[in-house]
Amino acid sequence: MNESTFEARVSEAIRHIFPNYVGLEITHQTIFSVRMGHSEIEVKPSTKKPRLDILIKQRDRHLAVLELKKPGINLRDEDRDQGLSYARLLVPMPPLVIVSNGRLTQFYETISGELLNIANPDAEQIKKLFAHAFEIAAEQKDLAIRTLLGKDPLIWEKVIEELNQCNFKNHIGTIDAFYQPIAETFRLPRHSTQRVVDLVSKNNPVVAVIGAPMIGKTNLLYEICKLENIKIKPLYINAEDCRFGIFQYLANHFTKHFFSTSSTDDVRH
Repeated sequence: MNESTFEARVSEAIRHIFPNYVGLEITHQTIFSVRMGHSEIEVKPSTKKPRLDILIKQRDRHLAVLELKKPGINLRDEDRDQGLSYARLLVPMPPLVIVSNGRLTQFYETISGELLNIANPDAEQIKKLFAHAFEIAAEQKDLAIRTLLGKDPLIWEKVIEELNQCNFKNHIGTIDAFYQPIAETFRLPRHSTQRVVDLVSKNNPVVAVIGAPMIGKTNLLYEICKLENIKIKPLYINAEDCRFGIFQYLANHFTKHFFSTSSTDDVRH
């Protein structure tokens, strides 16, 4: 992949991965102008230097300059300096310069030229979103999805635990809340729990747990989801909540978790 292809894919990936993309403009700069005194000078890209790759702005506010390098090429200090020099010429000056080759992404403050070091959740989320967008742009889509969802070895476990907790929330109450099937501080172990786990572990495609109302089916499923040191990771879904299908239900949850648009095809991958 050459740099131009990477740039085009980055633009598309940013459109896909930012949930609040409406109102943002992504421009691929070949010629831009700067104001010096009362005169405006047109700046053309040098034949010896790469051009300003991408400028992200909202209305008349410049937000970030993206300096992109061909995937596989190591980032150098010159790449950072080039992005900073472009950003400092723009009026108004964008506060962020982002340098990436797809695999490695670095964030700089335009004024100081230092690596972005802001200890707050929003800044960390922005870093993750851009890093994911660049990874998607650098890879084939199926590999990119695996990279996005599997970058952290524990990411699937975290996502599933969050979804299970959300789905069981409406079934859990105090010990005297008889209309709730699960007591938050009391649980009896069931022999059927281990039997279900054994059947699933042996790759049985379907295991049905059946019985009369109030016999403890929901408690059994809850107990399976709470088990530790097992080879499977249970995912509990209440089919009544899946008006548009299980894949769409999961896609909606992934969208909330990753702060990016997930489709049913992403879920299947």
